[in-house]
Amino acid sequence: MDVDDIAEVATAAFLDSRHVGEVYELTGPRLLTFGEAIAEIAQACGQAIDFVRVAPRDYTAALTRGGVPADFARLIAYLFTELVDGRNAAVGDGVERALGRRPADFRDYARGCAARGVWPPRVRRLHRAGEAQERTVMVEA
Repeated sequence: MDVDDIAEVATAAFLDSRHVGEVYELTGPRLLTFGEAIAEIAQACGQAIDFVRVAPRDYTAALTRGGVPADFARLIAYLFTELVDGRNAAVGDGVERALGRRPADFRDYARGCAARGVWPPRVRRLHRAGEAQERTVMVEA
C-alpha cells in the first residue's frame, strides 16, 4: 500500500472529528504477495530483483546477530509467519471511507519511489556459480 495514503488517513483522523470512533482497515486497491511487490519494485527500478524466502529461524538468527534483541526478533519472525502470510488477506475500504477516493496502487508508489531514487541502484549483489548476470536480492522471512 502507498504510505502516503496511510499518512493522509492519519492526518484526516487527527484533524476532522467525523473520524472519531471510526476504524479504518487500510489496504491498497489490490492484494499483493511479497514476491509480487518485489516484481513491481524491480520493474519500477528497471533492474532484476530476486525474491528469496528465508526460514524464520535463520531470519531470527540474522536479526539477533545484527543487534536486534532476541524477543523482538522472534516477534518480527512471528509476524511474518503468522500474520502476514496471506491467509487473512482482504482488500479493505478504509482509504475510500476516510478520504472519499480510491487508494493509490502500489505500482504507482513504486514508480514514484524509483523516480526519486529511494532505492539504491544495487541493494545487494548476488553471484551464483555459472551465472553471469548480477541480480539484486530482497529477502523476506
